Amino acid sequence: MAAFAALLAVVLAWGLVSGRLAGYSVTLPIVLVVVGAVLSAIHVVVVQLDSESVRILVELVLQG
Repeated sequence: MAAFAALLAVVLAWGLVSGRLAGYSVTLPIVLVVVGAVLSAIHVVVVQLDSESVRILVELVLQG
């Protein structure tokens, strides 16, 4: 549940600041990878890398 809430928060924040970050070539997939790495490093989100949901989420993120 924390992972889903974090994802929603990042997407909402991206919607608010994407115009400002467009000049720096920052894209949503880059932001999601960085936020995911940070949240995993501080153990807010625990990700089982062999789960089906992670594979689906990665595919969705990389298609954007």
